[in-house]
Amino acid sequence: MKKIILFLIIILNFSACVKIENEEQRDNPFDPDNTTGFVYYDYKLIKTIKDVYFSSGYVTCDDNYIFITDPMAEKILKIDYNGNIIISSNDPGLYSSGLILYTNNIHLVSYNKIIILTYNLNFLSEINIASYYYSGIDIYDNYYLVTTEDSKKVIKYSNNGTNIMEFGGVGTGNGKFGFPSDVAIDSSGNIYVADSGNERLQVFNSSGTFLYSKKIKSDMSDYTSIKGVAIDKNDNIYVRIGNAGSNFYVIKKDGTERFGCQEDYSAFGCGISVSPSGKVVVLDDEHHSIKIYSL
Repeated sequence: MKKIILFLIIILNFSACVKIENEEQRDNPFDPDNTTGFVYYDYKLIKTIKDVYFSSGYVTCDDNYIFITDPMAEKILKIDYNGNIIISSNDPGLYSSGLILYTNNIHLVSYNKIIILTYNLNFLSEINIASYYYSGIDIYDNYYLVTTEDSKKVIKYSNNGTNIMEFGGVGTGNGKFGFPSDVAIDSSGNIYVADSGNERLQVFNSSGTFLYSKKIKSDMSDYTSIKGVAIDKNDNIYVRIGNAGSNFYVIKKDGTERFGCQEDYSAFGCGISVSPSGKVVVLDDEHHSIKIYSL
């Protein structure tokens, strides 16, 4: 009898771990606490580009090149997928700036301005904005969404620098931030904020109204730190994580979710980007390396 009971317990535990594909949709389309167990997609690490940058920055990419900020070295780098540095552009005063590739130009936020560069990192124009220590940036419908390190806010700027909207502030409640380290926007204008200070992903509608939040359970600690976020052309969400047996977590548009792949991970770095063809590019600040994954 004891053997039968033990067998049933094992079966029930196994079922709880793998229950992910048929999970019911909720008002929050995510499993809010990742109770589905430690399961993985079949992403493979296809390339590691070593020792190409010095300090923690951000990354954006297309199918041909990777662009990263290197704040301590005050540089922006354009790198091909073989690891060759195509262009290294000096940018005095650059501070931990987010950047995004949009309409074939690079848009980055730094101190009190948004700087627009050509695809070859030549200066094109700049937009004066309020003075903050900025972190992440994304663009939607010709508006900029940026996150701030010091005021712990998300700010929406027009393309002439006018403050259209801001929300957040310091705190642990819904809509408040410990440290909003990165931001991404889906095709409907919903706003996803990596609140690394509170170890959660927070989601807002296009007006800044809080919708829901998500924490990701870790196999190495209670919850993994959430450092960066990116969204692909199909509205799948990719979260840069730490303190887990993977460098990123994937939330599909259909509501299924799991870790990207099981691997030796780096707990340091918030940079993550997804190319149009689905390559996932992650910055590994612990080893000053770029890691590239694909299904």
